[in-house]
Amino acid sequence: MRKTVYITALVLLLSLGTLALASCGGSTDSSATASEQVKLPPGSTAESATQQTTTTETTTESSTSNTTASQNPSTETTNATASSSAALLPADVAGGHFEVVKVTRRENNKSVVSGNARQVSGDYQELELQITNTSGFLLDLSQFSFRLESPGIDAYVYEDYYGTTGTYGAAVSANIISGTLLDYSSLQQASYTLKSGEVVDSVFLFFDLNPLSTAKNTAVTLENTDLIIKKVSGTGYGEKAYINLATPAG
Repeated sequence: MRKTVYITALVLLLSLGTLALASCGGSTDSSATASEQVKLPPGSTAESATQQTTTTETTTESSTSNTTASQNPSTETTNATASSSAALLPADVAGGHFEVVKVTRRENNKSVVSGNARQVSGDYQELELQITNTSGFLLDLSQFSFRLESPGIDAYVYEDYYGTTGTYGAAVSANIISGTLLDYSSLQQASYTLKSGEVVDSVFLFFDLNPLSTAKNTAVTLENTDLIIKKVSGTGYGEKAYINLATPAG
């Protein structure tokens, strides 16, 4: 009987030792796992740390995108060496109110060619106009001439390049050339008849400032250039007004 009790106690003691060893081993593994985890700042949780990382990555990507965009200017900007939409002092001639709403110095003739027409580099002055019939009668735009005057213009060399076609410049006198009023939608002559009170926009003039070269004509500036609007037939014949390309309205 004593022997049986002794053996039972021995077995029980051995079982307890095994459990103790297993418990110690589990504790060691848990400590190793905890030491490999990233330590968070005081007061932070794993969720908040993840959100901060995501926000930082998104901000960096956005900044990179903005930088890339700023390094790729539009082709419209490269085509125009200078452009201004500041309102200039308007002119009133024979019942017509003429406003130059935009002035652009172009590096090629892309604005006036369409389809497979040849594009030519050079120095061009583009003037966008708005015209209002302020009279009580019909206003025929074909009865007006539109001329550009500047000491930097040599009018007598235009025929050498354009021949008798004066759409983009024809000699009037030494420093004055005439051009054709065009419509942006068709690129054809805008020889409209306006009703009393009618306004027409999206019409423009396109002058070649250097018909013998693709170089810029530096002798022509906004300050020394005037647009001359003159009534050349019909009622009010001979009336004219000047719009300086650097003189603002008001």
